[in-house]
Formats: sequence, structure tokens, C-alpha cells
Amino acid sequence: LSTSLSLSTSLHLSHLLLMIMSRLTRTASSVLRQQHLTARALHSCPRAAHQHKFGEGWTSKEQRTMADGKGIFGEFANQYDQLRPDYPRKMWDTIFAQVAESRCGCKQAAAAGLSNLSVVDVGAGTGRGALFLAQQPSVAHVYVAEPDQGMLDQCKATFSSASPGPGSDSACTASNAQATFLRASAEQLEAIPEGSVDLAVCLQAWHWVDNDAALKQIARILKPGGIFAVAWNDRDLSVPWVAKLERMIEAYNVHYDRDERQCDKYGRPLSTNPDIALLSQQDIPNQLCFDSASKLVDLTHTFSYVRNALTPEQLEAFSAECLQLATEAAKGQGNTTAHHQDDAPPLQLPLKTRLYLLQRQ
Repeated sequence: LSTSLSLSTSLHLSHLLLMIMSRLTRTASSVLRQQHLTARALHSCPRAAHQHKFGEGWTSKEQRTMADGKGIFGEFANQYDQLRPDYPRKMWDTIFAQVAESRCGCKQAAAAGLSNLSVVDVGAGTGRGALFLAQQPSVAHVYVAEPDQGMLDQCKATFSSASPGPGSDSACTASNAQATFLRASAEQLEAIPEGSVDLAVCLQAWHWVDNDAALKQIARILKPGGIFAVAWNDRDLSVPWVAKLERMIEAYNVHYDRDERQCDKYGRPLSTNPDIALLSQQDIPNQLCFDSASKLVDLTHTFSYVRNALTPEQLEAFSAECLQLATEAAKGQGNTTAHHQDDAPPLQLPLKTRLYLLQRQ
């Protein structure tokens, strides 16, 4: 009887111990989940958003300030240039129409007879926007400002290898306009004379800058009535599979804030300088076409919040999930495109180009 009681007591104690351990495990898991949710809530909270710079949590201060020319994208500038999307022609037409209205009171750039424009591309990256500007007949001079030396080198290569642009004489070289290349950030445009620029653009870069300091420089270099255009190519989250991709990025990088990167909230900070007035903001449909689903994975490897944020093991896991999602999306889009290849079904990534137009007062 004594042995039976001892055995029963031991079994009871063991069961009780297992219950306690199970409860502690569940509690610990709950705490971890709550910490994760709290971290994301604090990170995405509008009150906290202005207290940190984009990239904190997955890039160093040295990278963000381009110390010694070593920035975030320069080491893979060629890959960046090959995979990132272009901007729609409608965006450029809208920008030049605003310049025409500002200078001549006419929204048709051609009818306004625009000529001899001085323009600057701030955060020029690999130079696509700057090259487009340089190839316009109305542009006489373009400043190409980029703080990352690797990207600036790629930008110069883009100009050197480009074919003549629309409206240019076939005997011309890569551009119609004179180009001045500056290793400079948006906050450091002192090399550009005060009141000398008709148009400033910043494409896919303003989320990296110090808003107030950069706006001060933009206001300084623009002529009275000059136009400042800020634009991003954002993923169109109204498309279900694209929204799923966004959730995947958030799951792998707790510091990533879609509200900072999906750039539909910049009207207010862009309006903080009294010398620059916000004229309009609009979304323009755009898309990025890949010849195979795997190219979407390659594209995500040019995102700092993926490439710089994830460990090799995390990047491998993320890439596998991304490829599966992209393959399913490509199949869902069907084979209606003329660019389809049987062994490499194409994929279209829906985008929206968000354009802000501002004017120097």
C-alpha cells in the first residue's frame, strides 16, 4: 500500500510539474508574441515615425551617411540598375507640363517653347532619371547629385553607354545637355548656385534624407516659381498577391514599416518649408515586367530592408517563399503576354507611381 501511494504521489507530482512547465512555455511564447507586436506597433506608430530615420534597424549610420563613399547600394549598383523599374512617361509629361505652366502659364510644354532649362536629379542613383532629363531638348544643363560613390560611378556609365534620346539628333552623343556629376546628398547641394535651377527631381530616394535640411537646400537652389518633383514607384497593395509579398517582408524584418516605404504620406513633411508649396499629389499606374518569376526574387535582393536586414539563412528562406509566391502569381496571370516563353512564364509586378509636385514661392 505504501508503495502504491508513493507511486501515485510521484505520478501526480510529475503531472503537476508538466502542467506548470506547459503553462510557463505558453506564457513565454505569449510574451514574445506581444513583444513582437509591441515593437511593430511602436515602429509603425505615426508619433514614433519621425523619431528615427528610414533604414535604422538594418543599416548602419555609416552606410546611411555614405562614409568614405561606401553607401548601401553601391556594391550592387549594376544589379540595382538592371532590376529596378522605370518611371512612366505620363509622370514626366506631368512634371514638364507643370514647369511650362510655371514659366509660361501654358500646360503644354511644347507650346510653351521651353528651352535652356537647368535641372537637378537629387539622389540620382544609377542615373536613369538624370539621363532622361538630359535627353530632353528643353534641358541645357543637368546636375547629377548622388552621395553613394558606387551608384555615382554607375550613373556615369549610364550616361556614357546611352543611345541618343527622343528628339535628339542621331549624331548626338548620349545626351543633349551638359551634365555635372556631384558626389552630394540632398542635404549637401552647396556646389549648385543659389536660385539657378528650374526643376529639381528626387526619385525613389526622399525617404533616406533629412527632410528639413534637404528642403532647405532645394528651396535655396530653385529659381522663384521653380518646380520640385518627388516620386516613388510603390508596389500596388490593392493586388492580393502583392499585399502578401508585403506581409512576408514585414514577417522577416520587424523594423520594416510599410507606411514609411509605401510613400503615400509624404505630403505633410514635404509641406513644412514655407518657401516651397505643395501643388498636387497623384498616383500613376505603372508595372514592372519580368521574363520569369525568379526575377522578382532578384528584385527583392536590391531592397535594403531585405538584403541588409536578413541573415543568410533568413534570406534563403525568404527567397524560397518569394519564389513560390511569384510562381503562383505568374500562373495566375496566364500566358496572354506576347513575351511569354514556355520555359519562363513572365510576371508583371503592379506598381503605382506616387508623384508630388511642389513650387518655389
